[in-house]
Amino acid sequence: MNIDLLGYRQKVGMGQVQVANTLGISHEEVCLYEQKPETVPMGLLIKWLQILGVDFATAMSPPTPSLKGIDPGTPYTELYRKLNLLNQYIDATLPVDKLDIPTSPATPHDFQQQLKLYKQKPNVVLTGGFDAGKSHMANALLGSKNLPVGYQPATRVITFVRHIEDRPKWCKEDVLIVNEDFWLKDDKGKQIIDLLLLDDQERCEKYCVHAGSFDTLQKYGVHGEYEDIAAHAAVVYINSPLLQACNLIDLPGFSDQPDEASKDVEKANSAAKIADVVLYASPAKGHINAQDMRRISNLLDSLPARENECSNFPTLGNLFIIATHADPSISDHQLKEILYKAAQRLYKQLNEGIFEERRNLTNRAITQEDLQTRFFTFWSERPDRCQQLFDDFTKLLSEYLPQAHLCRVEREINSIRNDNTEKYAKQIEALSKNSC
Repeated sequence: MNIDLLGYRQKVGMGQVQVANTLGISHEEVCLYEQKPETVPMGLLIKWLQILGVDFATAMSPPTPSLKGIDPGTPYTELYRKLNLLNQYIDATLPVDKLDIPTSPATPHDFQQQLKLYKQKPNVVLTGGFDAGKSHMANALLGSKNLPVGYQPATRVITFVRHIEDRPKWCKEDVLIVNEDFWLKDDKGKQIIDLLLLDDQERCEKYCVHAGSFDTLQKYGVHGEYEDIAAHAAVVYINSPLLQACNLIDLPGFSDQPDEASKDVEKANSAAKIADVVLYASPAKGHINAQDMRRISNLLDSLPARENECSNFPTLGNLFIIATHADPSISDHQLKEILYKAAQRLYKQLNEGIFEERRNLTNRAITQEDLQTRFFTFWSERPDRCQQLFDDFTKLLSEYLPQAHLCRVEREINSIRNDNTEKYAKQIEALSKNSC
């Protein structure tokens, strides 16, 4: 028996004297028993655990392995190598003189902007309602504790989490907080969330309202004391294996309440449009209510159909619906029922609308069984209740998404080459006829 009495006591914030007085034993005995818990008499041990709020069966169970962050490897290394070679080849070509014709042809240097887009990592958007435990789950996926968490609506900014190697050379800070003027806007005044702007030194310096260590995010990225600071988004640089294969975007929680926090919804909606993958968090108790259904429907409406890029991409494979707060008070059987009934309700709600549109878009059937595979559980203290999520998410990032991305890049480059060859052949023919 190796029960961590010291750890349990420190977790609840009790002192040794307080424990001794409650149990009716001496301070010295508490010290001795914490060092050698195997010597505690059983009756005393049961009472001891009760005052610490620890379930006896849980304490007697063997320790579970710790939960490690996602490590999908570096799946885009070969693609980046090829794109860099292509970029170098373009740089080595002589500039093309502008031709005095009505429609000037595109040049190899014009194509370089497209190469920047091809080198962008997929965006994994973590979203859901307030208090769904999104930031806590983000930290678990990252294998870090850098994102602020709390039991109140915490995140008030769009948080872009990038790998430390993606940090521009001119940037020396771990966290940048920018205001809403940082983003460009479309003709209707709507913000255009473009991650390429995060590499623009002039723009970042102009619209940055604060920069610093991870404490900066804790101060200005959550609701609280610094609410008056006009913070709209934060970019955070972390050395996490997960970020070798994606950018993680933690959104403010959705709310249907007309209060101060509901202003965060517009931020969440704008950033959700750039999602390549959606992780939707909803507490296990009350999992997937009517509001969740509406939000998931809206998210699916703009979620890319990667099934069209690669034949082995799983149906709805870039959608993860996660029952958070799946704590031990909920049995394994109850959890299974919760997920089954939630998938059943959601399928019934979306079957004739958004799923029918997606069937037409992907030319694939979408059954309730397909949707059921997109439901997962999360409770970081129980790795067995996170394992399926971590396994499926890792495979998506390390295998399915890179394959789909490579297929799309090759298809688009071939299309550009073939279209331009045909286009300019016709232009040459037309110009030749006009000159005769």
